[in-house]
Amino acid sequence: MFEANADQFKFKPRSGNSLDKKLNVICKLLKIKTIPIIHLKESLFFVGIYKVIIEMKGDFLMVKVGSKQFERFADYLKQNKNKFEQ
Repeated sequence: MFEANADQFKFKPRSGNSLDKKLNVICKLLKIKTIPIIHLKESLFFVGIYKVIIEMKGDFLMVKVGSKQFERFADYLKQNKNKFEQ
């Protein structure tokens, strides 16, 4: 799922998975190298220090942040980057 290299992580998408491909694009655009993103099962991922549900909503990757609330994945990473890199 990721390659560790001097405390840097690179997300490795599963072949044929469109959600993973989108995650990979966002990680490259935001230059995410120090936050682990690991697929656990179905739509459950380990992102940084949290287990989160990531789903496609239209053209956007969304993270479930409340019982019924979703936030864009890119915004979620930006807001929580400091927590994840500690």
